[in-house]
Amino acid sequence: MRLIRNKNVKVLVVATIVAGSFVLPSFVQAQSIFQEPHNNFRPNTIHIVNGSFEMPQISSRFYPYNSGSWNYIPAMNELTGGASPSNTSSATNALGNQSGGGTGSSASLSYVDGWNAVPSSTVTHIIPRFANYIEVQRAGANSNFPSTAADGQQYIELDADQPSYVYQTMQTTPGSRLYYSFNLRNRGGSGRVKVYVKGSDASRGNATQDIETHSSHWEHYEGVYTVPEGQYRTDIGFESMSEETAARGNLLDHVEVRTGAYLEVNKSSSVLGEEVLGGTIYTYTLHIENFGQTDADQLIVTDQLDGDVDFIGNAKKDGVDFAGVSYDEEHKKVLFHLSGDTIGNVDANHHSMDLSYQVRVKDTATEGEIKSQASIDYHDANQDSSARGIFYSGVDIVHIGRRPAVAQGSIRVQWNQLMPTLVNSGLDVQLYRNGEIYGWPVHIDAMTQWEYHWNNLVDENNTTSVWTVRLLNSVENYQLDIENIRPREWVIRANFSNPGSNTPDRTVDDVHSQERVKVLYSLTNPEDQNIEGRILHYKIRVKNDTSQTARGIWIRDVMPLYTHFDAVDTQGEYGVIEGREHATWFVDRLLPGEEKEFWVDILQDFCCPEIQVNQVNYELTGNENRPYVNDPVGPRNVAERF
Repeated sequence: MRLIRNKNVKVLVVATIVAGSFVLPSFVQAQSIFQEPHNNFRPNTIHIVNGSFEMPQISSRFYPYNSGSWNYIPAMNELTGGASPSNTSSATNALGNQSGGGTGSSASLSYVDGWNAVPSSTVTHIIPRFANYIEVQRAGANSNFPSTAADGQQYIELDADQPSYVYQTMQTTPGSRLYYSFNLRNRGGSGRVKVYVKGSDASRGNATQDIETHSSHWEHYEGVYTVPEGQYRTDIGFESMSEETAARGNLLDHVEVRTGAYLEVNKSSSVLGEEVLGGTIYTYTLHIENFGQTDADQLIVTDQLDGDVDFIGNAKKDGVDFAGVSYDEEHKKVLFHLSGDTIGNVDANHHSMDLSYQVRVKDTATEGEIKSQASIDYHDANQDSSARGIFYSGVDIVHIGRRPAVAQGSIRVQWNQLMPTLVNSGLDVQLYRNGEIYGWPVHIDAMTQWEYHWNNLVDENNTTSVWTVRLLNSVENYQLDIENIRPREWVIRANFSNPGSNTPDRTVDDVHSQERVKVLYSLTNPEDQNIEGRILHYKIRVKNDTSQTARGIWIRDVMPLYTHFDAVDTQGEYGVIEGREHATWFVDRLLPGEEKEFWVDILQDFCCPEIQVNQVNYELTGNENRPYVNDPVGPRNVAERF
């Protein structure tokens, strides 16, 4: 408080600056509850090659020329001298797991596509001539054969002149669940078959299944196998262990293998690559996709949020409003209720789902990172309860920008004693920050009291600032007592409660926020300058030359003396402050490298021979709240001409 005296009159002047109040949030240390995504690798899609043994079709060109009812046909490893093939086109088809039943027409194939054969472990004397052959039969072509195949028209007998082990090699991914199925029967009486699902380099050892076959009908069998760590090549094989006779063996058909469900969830935000501030509302999207060959059901989708955001809602599933979502505020978890939903397998047309919802950044959020992570727990459809999987998304990060420190200020000048001869014409005051002019001078006019308030005073450097208010003139017809007055300056320190910076590592960069953008203007028709009645066309260009998003760019062009406002583009606003016309623009955000251009037309008065130089001012407010168009304290930085 300052008291200004002279012989008869007292003036009381009060000036206050109050720092903005910021309360640090009770931040949930979300990092401690996020999961390191120890997800399995995406499974390799498997399609058994020639699983129903339809290729090649039986013909008399194969030894021993049995006129199309059955034949001994070479297995693929017969092509490589008894070793399992690795470089033939059909081997590539098998190991590469391409879909389809073969690599050529029946006329061109001379082997059983996809399959290898070796003598069974029960054989004590190998007949070399047919050691790597497979006996293919056509259903109903012989009175001794079954009238139908389990699938298609052909099947194989695990006895090409001797009991054999028939197998196919698949390229697999460790951790994958493999669901396999096949059909068995016998030509007469009963038999026994061992089924192996194992690593390609492993010995046969213990069988995965040991099955007794029957002659009356085809029987369907299923099983599940989890690929162990480090195993990338897996065999499925069938070994004939006992037969009715040496000439009547076990029959095999319709072999299928598919991977279990494997869901991945990818989380993203609508503000990717941008900075947010308190109050920002944005959207999280969860893209869920099934890369397995089994449908997924019993879905449980959970999204762990950060303590700096609040859940709003507006949830959608595949773009449609979705009511089945709840929020656990205590644990900051969003839960989608999808127990009745199914996501199809990768071989189906629809094997994905998109979920989305909105959050709001808390007003108390400070500069830093917003972290969140989604997970999905799921079940292989139509399987037992143990066939479950879980997948964690990566931790999504949204950056909170530096919120400039804000202060409030006011000045009140009041006469303590009013003399009858005093003429009240008001006072002019100017606000300073750290000794430099801040904003425009303010004229305060009232009969007995002058008062003005400054709001949202921004300090880009987030430091303690000295705000100064100075009287620019004295009261008309009143002389101050120079000897009894100290300099007309009131200094108030504002200690800001949210220190930070405009860089991610909380250091102060060399480019202050007011210099992040360039504002330039030009006169497009200078030949008309200083000619009465002509309209001057001004262009204003604003560009962000940095790698950071600039927010709240306030631009004002006050009409020079001896001119009048004529027109402005659709983005501009017309205003008047203390009799001076102006055009104002506000850019809520400007992305890195982005540029915008505006225009205004100014009419030169007839009354005056010359025009003053135009001046455009701008300011980076740091937020997207549009300022009052006729705020007397306007932007203070001076634009350059181009």
